[in-house]
Amino acid sequence: MKRVKVFIALICVLALSSCGYTKTAMTHGNTALTNVELSQKNFVVVGQAEGVATNSYVLGFGGLGKRLYSQAKNDMIQNAKLKGKARAIVDITYDKHVAHYVFFQVYTVTATGTVIEFTK
Repeated sequence: MKRVKVFIALICVLALSSCGYTKTAMTHGNTALTNVELSQKNFVVVGQAEGVATNSYVLGFGGLGKRLYSQAKNDMIQNAKLKGKARAIVDITYDKHVAHYVFFQVYTVTATGTVIEFTK
């Protein structure tokens, strides 16, 4: 009976534990065809903006066709409150975290950028 309890406890621990990894990438895919002069003191740093997107997979199936990087970037843009102001997001960084559980995985992408506002 003691072995059965130990076996059940081991199964419970394995089912509730997880492994995971995080990958960070800084991309320059946000290059636009605009000419901005950043060598002068014509801008101030307003702060940081962040956006998050998550997908779950059960036994390798799921995700529902979501594009995590695009969703995270769109969420970040919404949180930056750019409309009506001379603001831009620079130095965008993407962090991808994958948590592996026994039967499912959770993918989370976080987009972070620095919000600047032009003064001239």
